[in-house]
Amino acid sequence: MNLQNTLLLLLAILLSSVGVIALATPTSDAHVTPVEATLVSTDNSVSNVSFGDVLSLDVTHQPTLVRYGESPSQFVEWWQPNDMSQAPVVVFIHGGCWLAEYDLSHANAMASALVDEGFAVWSIEYRRAGEQGGGWPNSLLDVELAIAAMGDFTEQINLDRAILAGHSAGGHLALLVSAEPKLASQFEQIVGLAPISHLVDYAGGNNSCQMATPLFMGGQPVDKPEAYQAADPSQLALSSEVTLILSADDVIVEREYSLLDSVGTQTIPKAGHFDVLHPNTPTFHSFLKLAKEHLHDQ
Repeated sequence: MNLQNTLLLLLAILLSSVGVIALATPTSDAHVTPVEATLVSTDNSVSNVSFGDVLSLDVTHQPTLVRYGESPSQFVEWWQPNDMSQAPVVVFIHGGCWLAEYDLSHANAMASALVDEGFAVWSIEYRRAGEQGGGWPNSLLDVELAIAAMGDFTEQINLDRAILAGHSAGGHLALLVSAEPKLASQFEQIVGLAPISHLVDYAGGNNSCQMATPLFMGGQPVDKPEAYQAADPSQLALSSEVTLILSADDVIVEREYSLLDSVGTQTIPKAGHFDVLHPNTPTFHSFLKLAKEHLHDQ
């Protein structure tokens, strides 16, 4: 065997041993099929993704719209797996600095990935700052109404196997729900995903989300001290069934604004603020593992 053939044989052995597969280069407008999207979502290999990365993800399922009020933003998107009979439920509150310009659609890929894992998702939209009726305290009241609306679907929703999770500003609202014993008792666990836990401190910052806090609250802490105290999770008695999942490299809600005394916390290294919304990240898989553990779905 000459040298060229020997090198070719060694190269073939090397490629087969690491599982390299040649793929045709897709065109710029190529569309990922649902099967390919599902395969990608099982590979937790990216970190510190951008908001644009999350928006670009394919969504392989479609939800049902459920209204709980008359305002355009008072609705829920109900994501259902094929078998609803035993499906555990994730009640989800999206973030976006409590601002009307950021709706629940940026969490659609996350909801769709949870459906792939057999979960039903009750994804809550709510009135936000910048729209009629939005802001404090109505945003929280909307979340409470949306949770109560699940009671109209007891034959379809497994309320005995439910967790509540919220991301960023939605995590702030989820923590406030955890301070209300009657509401909190409905959930096996309440999960703050990069939540804004220290509202007064957060309002003093200078990133765009921090500067939106007074718009949400209707003023600065010095102007509305009682309102801020009522809306600041760090000042309230929260449920013992609360867990935080944080991202080490989060620059939108840094860890100091999320951490709470005596609350179980996971911090994901090299992760950014939006990672939990991307099914291809360790942060999403940490949340998925937590959901399965608390809903007894190993």
